[in-house]
Amino acid sequence: MKKYWRILIVLIGTMGIVSFILDEAIVLNPDSPLHSFHIFKYFTVQSNLVAVIYFMLLFGMNIDLKNEKWKNLVGGVMIYTTITFLVFAIVLEGLWVEQGLSLLGSIFLHYINPLLIIGYVVYYRKEFDYKIRDSFTWIIYPILYLTFLVFWGVFTGDFLYPFFQVSEIGVFGLIISIIGLVGLFFVLSFLVVKILSKKELTNN
Repeated sequence: MKKYWRILIVLIGTMGIVSFILDEAIVLNPDSPLHSFHIFKYFTVQSNLVAVIYFMLLFGMNIDLKNEKWKNLVGGVMIYTTITFLVFAIVLEGLWVEQGLSLLGSIFLHYINPLLIIGYVVYYRKEFDYKIRDSFTWIIYPILYLTFLVFWGVFTGDFLYPFFQVSEIGVFGLIISIIGLVGLFFVLSFLVVKILSKKELTNN
């Protein structure tokens, strides 16, 4: 069952990303299809791409059996896609109208795949032994993304998300948003380590 769950995550994530690319190339920018790849600057696409690559490697190579640190990275992957799910569901949904392929991609990447990954990690929680120090590995990607977002915003004037737009919320608002997201990351990390760790389960 585990291998089918993994391949389902890969397939749903891939279909979601491809749906966004095709929507951009066919519907929004038919005269400049290569422009569609600009979607990879968004955290939704990147976090799901990380999940696709991670679970593809697990499905094809079973390398989680050989390296505990790599195996425990699934906690970080789950957190990335959970943040995608929570931020979209609470803040972003309803800010624009989606239809056709973009709606399909949104459902796949914002809802179905994050929930599949959460289900996977929860269902197989007895196999993992997370530690607090794992969170400092998991946060590397979010910090890199936030750094990219700030530089992108400074040089283009577009901070990608409304809660990062300096023109609307100011520099102080941007700092608060970043602190809030980093705080959300560590709250989710703490919950993963304390609730879904094999050691914690054994102690309980």
